[in-house]
Amino acid sequence: MFKEEFYFRSSEESTDYSYGYNPYHRPLDMYIKNGVINLDKPRGPSSHQVTSWVREILEIKKIGHAGTLDI
Repeated sequence: MFKEEFYFRSSEESTDYSYGYNPYHRPLDMYIKNGVINLDKPRGPSSHQVTSWVREILEIKKIGHAGTLDI
């Protein structure tokens, strides 16, 4: 049978800044510290080499990749 679902959305939404930032006003360093970089690696350099370049460019101490970056 058909089940009706209702969703209510408040017209006055706000972010409790004690829990984080509004995504539109979040500082770039917070994205880098807690985020994921989706990277389309070019053919040629190794996954380790590209990870090293990103580490240097963004000045990040802890960085890694999940699996292979090769096709």
